[in-house]
Amino acid sequence: MVRPDKMGDAIITQVAIEALFKSVACNIDVFASNYSYRYYDDNPYVRKVFNCNVEDKKEMYSLYKKVCANEKYDAVFVLQARRRLQKMALMGECRERFGFNLAFDFRVASRVFEWVSAKLRGFNYIKYDLSKHELLNLKDLLESGLEKLKLPRLSPLSNRCTLYSKNIKPAIKIPKSIVINISGKPAEQKTILPSMLMSLLLSLIKDGNKIGIVALSNDIHIVNDIVNKIIEAGVERPEIISDNDVFIVANKLNCYEYYIGADGGLLHIASGLNLKCIGLFNDDIKPRWYQWTPDGIAISATSSYEISPVAVINALAELGYK
Repeated sequence: MVRPDKMGDAIITQVAIEALFKSVACNIDVFASNYSYRYYDDNPYVRKVFNCNVEDKKEMYSLYKKVCANEKYDAVFVLQARRRLQKMALMGECRERFGFNLAFDFRVASRVFEWVSAKLRGFNYIKYDLSKHELLNLKDLLESGLEKLKLPRLSPLSNRCTLYSKNIKPAIKIPKSIVINISGKPAEQKTILPSMLMSLLLSLIKDGNKIGIVALSNDIHIVNDIVNKIIEAGVERPEIISDNDVFIVANKLNCYEYYIGADGGLLHIASGLNLKCIGLFNDDIKPRWYQWTPDGIAISATSSYEISPVAVINALAELGYK
């Protein structure tokens, strides 16, 4: 499997890997990125994990040629609709190759490559459906591959994204505890606004429950300003979680019962840790990236910044928070 991308994508992909292995007891190797390889390392269904620097195209091609192209795989699945990855996957001997059509790439050169690789190199393409969840698209890709290889049908997908890592320690969740992640990608509206944080804290912290706030270092000043304002009212100071090591953050999240955060990798990690998650999404992103778990609610609006604190509080109540 070729999937050199970010942590949220890696967490979701665990479900597809498990379903594939349970369908056919096969050796599964993952060509991952320097951002995501640690999330595959301890997966019991994965044989080998290769770690490439996705920022260096030449290095990535060189590594693939060295570790994958010489392996006679029965199938290579390219799980991202990227021409450079599909081009890389053409190296070496392989019985069949499978990937998505280049739904996001309208360049003429990419369309020509797709046609040539299908007609002359036997690359098998399926349509990437923008209206379906990422995991359901992966399911379609794997099912088409198993059918082509005349192998058993794909096993049903698990309803949870399991987070496999020996770095995650078992923890007992504190009842009614809530952690709020405010950081993410501002350009993609994958953050929580200070006004939302303030409103949520004023609504939740008065109950005396354990509250945590996750923030990247460049957002700590926002958190401190808001926290200093609310503790003047005599409430207990929330736990502030800020660390560059995502596994340290994950271990701290693991003792919380509820998670609130915008679309992003940490939302999927929280879901993998069995927190009851409320994800905030833009309408156009929600169908493909809502958290894959029965214990979660995805809220969306044209812009996630338009979601009201009342909608979040109502979602908490729906998940059992009282």
